[in-house]
Order: sequence, then structure tokens, then C-alpha cells
Amino acid sequence: MGAQGISPVSGRSSRVRRGMVRVIGIAAFMLASSSFIVAAEERTPFFNGGMFYHGGYGSIAYGSGINGYANGLGGRLALALLPNLRIGGMGFASSFSYTSAGVSDSYYSVGFGGMTAEAHLSFHPIRFSLGALVGGGAIRQLHVETVNGDSSRTVRLEHYASFILMPYLITEFVISDVISIALMADWVLGSRFAGGYSYGQRIHIGLLFNR
Repeated sequence: MGAQGISPVSGRSSRVRRGMVRVIGIAAFMLASSSFIVAAEERTPFFNGGMFYHGGYGSIAYGSGINGYANGLGGRLALALLPNLRIGGMGFASSFSYTSAGVSDSYYSVGFGGMTAEAHLSFHPIRFSLGALVGGGAIRQLHVETVNGDSSRTVRLEHYASFILMPYLITEFVISDVISIALMADWVLGSRFAGGYSYGQRIHIGLLFNR
């Protein structure tokens, strides 16, 4: 018998099947892409708050200048009032020791807090927040002026208040729906830090809770 040709009907059916496979493939790709976009634009939790530990370089315009390793603790609370805006508050205590009169017994400390506003973007599992704190702080400085023998010191102790402005950037790494680990960089500025207007830059690591 001679070879049989493929009928026009079977050829059309084959093309239809191939077309359906292409349509199904395109639909699956679009569904997967939309799922990825939804995951990338993860809904921001309404509540965000937790604790931070920080370290940084304290540098104050006092006399010829004083500086040292500044560290301390703090916390934050923020509410997502708009899709990309959070309003809340932060508070910190920070201090560093420095050398004067040949001894390292002097210190400079600041406790401050205030209202915060920040813009944020979420690209799961990372969130970014850029904002600023506006508030006030209380400053305490003990400065050793002279050393009299092994145990006697002549010191100057000062207390005063300062307006505080602190721009900051937070990067959150989402661990679960409830917990994220955060890194924050800031720069503490004020109306009065001894003879200057800057306390210094700090890096924080913190544990934040989201609801």
C-alpha cells in the first residue's frame, strides 16, 4: 500500500492542541509572575516595634574635642497609618567614656526621645524605612579637670537639655510574620551638645515585632 497523508482535520487538531498548550503556558507564567509581585509587595504590618542595641562614634565639640565609643539601648513603636507612611516614636539612652587629665573617668551621656515619621518600601523578605525623629533630650556630662593623688578628683558635672533631630535608615530582614531583625543607621543632632550640634553616628541592631 502507498503511504497515507495526514488529513486536514487531524492537522488542524494538532495545531489547536499546540495553541492550547501555549495559552496554558502563558497563563501559568502570568499567574506565577503576579504571585511573585504580590509577595514582593508584601502588606506592611500595622504595628512595628521592638528594641535596639547600638554602637557608634561619639564626638563632641568640648574644649579641643572629646570622643569615644558610644553605646546603649533604645526602642521604637510605629503604626502604618498610610500604605507607605509610618508614624510613631523612639527613645534611646547612649553614653561614652573619654580621657581627661590623664584618666579615663570622664563620661558623656544623653537620653532622648521623640516622634518619628518614615517612608517605607517592602520587598519581601526585606523592608526599608527612611525617616527622622524630632524630640528632646537630657544630657549629663562628668568631666575630670584635675587628679589629686590616687583617689581624689576635681570634676565638673553638668546637666542640660537639648532639642534633638535624628535622621535614620532602617533595613528589616523578615524572619516570620511576627518577627524581623533590623539594622539601623542614624546621626544624632541637637541644639546643644556642649559647644557643638552633633553627638555622632551610630549603628543599631534590633529585634522588631510586627502585627
